[in-house]
Amino acid sequence: MMVKHRAGKLTFPQPPEKWIPSRRAYFQINDLPLDELLNYRAGKLPDVHRDPCDRLIATHAMQSGCTVISPDTQLGLLGASRLW
Repeated sequence: MMVKHRAGKLTFPQPPEKWIPSRRAYFQINDLPLDELLNYRAGKLPDVHRDPCDRLIATHAMQSGCTVISPDTQLGLLGASRLW
């Protein structure tokens, strides 16, 4: 989110370091920590999406039983549940 924000592709009503935590608290969204096993699993996904960050997002969603909210259809091709 910060990379998109810096590039001017994602705006927030407040500085991101204030707005993001406030939204996480409001919607009761918890952190999902990255671990070593997650990296290995991301590396074993099909080669339908080469972006390493998106591969980690898809892997994390699958491992945690979460749905990714994104218009990126390739996340679904990796096996992640996707909404949008």
